[in-house]
Amino acid sequence: MMEIAPTTLEGVNERVTELDSTVRQRMDEFEVRFEDAQFDRALLRARVNTLYRDRP
Repeated sequence: MMEIAPTTLEGVNERVTELDSTVRQRMDEFEVRFEDAQFDRALLRARVNTLYRDRP
C-alpha cells in the first residue's frame, strides 16, 4: 500500500473539514429559507381563506 505524506494528508483533512463546514452552513441556510417559505405559504393560505369567507 502506498504511504501518503503527512502534509498531503493534513491538506486533505483540512479540505474535508472546510467542505463539511460549508455544507453544514448551507443546510442551515436552506432550513431557515424553507421554514420561512412554509410560514409565508401559511399566511397566504389564511388570507385567501379570509377573502373567500368574506366575499359577498
